Amino acid sequence: MGGGGTQTGRQGRGNRPSPGEPARPLGIKVTLIEPIGYATDWAGPSARFARELPAYDYVREANNARRSSAVRGNPEATGPVVLKLVDMGQPPLRIFFGKGAHDMIHAEYGKRLAEWDQFKVYYPPKAGQGHKIK
Repeated sequence: MGGGGTQTGRQGRGNRPSPGEPARPLGIKVTLIEPIGYATDWAGPSARFARELPAYDYVREANNARRSSAVRGNPEATGPVVLKLVDMGQPPLRIFFGKGAHDMIHAEYGKRLAEWDQFKVYYPPKAGQGHKIK
């Protein structure tokens, strides 16, 4: 849920449009599928890992603990759902695949909204508006 570089406009406000939004008026349907992990060998035998540095042991431990309790999706169950999306007259701009994805995102955005609401009294009324570039 992040990215590098400078973000401006809607992106800077945490309100990134779907890549499919601009294409809708042209009759092009795009759905951004946001999956949770699948039960594949992605991090198993097919993966290649760099040499582990002891300074990052705590990060690996936290990731391993998180992954050990994760429920992985069945990649074979994805195809039929994608075909249903393709056949829809108005498919969603975004959809979550995987157990817990909706709840996880809902909780994250709830925290963001609460923080934004808490500090909105500090937002300068003219910040980022109407500055002419010479």
